[in-house]
Amino acid sequence: YTGAGAYAPAAGIGRVLRLGEPTIVPQVSMEWLQSVAQDDAHLALLREVGMTSLLHAPLLLRGRTIGVLTLARTGQSGRYGAADLAVAEELCDRAAVAIENAQLFEASERRGREGHAMAEVARVLAETLDPTLVWQRIATGVRTLLDDAPSAALYYLEAGGDVRAVAVSTETGVHFDWTHRLPKGAGMVGLAIRNRAIVAAADVLEYPQVVYPPDARARLERSAYRSLLAVPLIVQERVLGALAVGARRGRRFTEREIELVSAFADHAAVASDNARLFEEAQRRRTEAERARAAAEEANRAKDEFLAVLSHELRTPLTAILGWVRMLLVGRMSAPRVTEALAAIDRNTRVQTRLIDDLLDVSRIVAGKVELEWRSVDLTAVVSEVVTSARQDPHAAGL
Repeated sequence: YTGAGAYAPAAGIGRVLRLGEPTIVPQVSMEWLQSVAQDDAHLALLREVGMTSLLHAPLLLRGRTIGVLTLARTGQSGRYGAADLAVAEELCDRAAVAIENAQLFEASERRGREGHAMAEVARVLAETLDPTLVWQRIATGVRTLLDDAPSAALYYLEAGGDVRAVAVSTETGVHFDWTHRLPKGAGMVGLAIRNRAIVAAADVLEYPQVVYPPDARARLERSAYRSLLAVPLIVQERVLGALAVGARRGRRFTEREIELVSAFADHAAVASDNARLFEEAQRRRTEAERARAAAEEANRAKDEFLAVLSHELRTPLTAILGWVRMLLVGRMSAPRVTEALAAIDRNTRVQTRLIDDLLDVSRIVAGKVELEWRSVDLTAVVSEVVTSARQDPHAAGL
């Protein structure tokens, strides 16, 4: 321990923290108080306490100084010596162990909460194809796991370059309605998306790479929540959006917190990509269903066409067959024979025209049809239709 040298300013708590060595001031004098006092008010406070002896002992944890135990005596209670230092160092050893156990327990509890939150997001991601539910779980999980983080928002990059908040989690009374939609490249979120990199700032207004419009800057200046962490959502080299966490101005995010938010951002990217794949699969299925319906409709139309075609081809053939049979019987008069031959000739021409129409249809399908425009005698057309539609010659009593 120090002797006369304890009266120097370097013998205070700062020295103990730097060197990890104890310091004893056996007798606190006015000179020592003046050497450590910051100003007159501080000196007056130290004199009012009335310290007569002082002891600083370091709290050592695995060779690292994590704190200082300070003991002070007042009045005529005596001076600190080597025996007091031994007791103080024993207390420091026990306190350091207790602090380490508390830190380990706290770290274990924190990892447990983080693991549970991650498992919950993974479960929802596996059980649902609705990205909105996954996004909201992620925003809520990030905000609750990070201390002093009153808001978390998940932004989705739209086709035009703007970003839209698809999930927001905030404390009661803290609202960011004006940031639910951001123009292309705006703010820290736009910077994270553009650079495909994590950005963090204790105060977004002091971040040199981001310039805000006057109205946005005015709103930020009125807000106490200006610390921000933005992590891009990247999957298969594509940027889908960003996960942003906001806190009070001056709040700095630790490496562990950045890793945690990045892990949640990975889940959000997977959810977004799954939603895209699902929508694409739905679109393809809808297109396939429409194509199948069109094919079925085409088959029905083909069947109807073949039925009509069969009827139209059979009608003149039936007439021709009827007249031929009557001619073969040989009991027809000369006028009736002339009529029969005329009917056979007419129905043969109808049959030929039907076949030509079929060939025209094939040319239309092949894109090789040629139209011939000419006048038509409607009386003759109607007469032919009526004659072709007559009953079988047998039924007509021929």
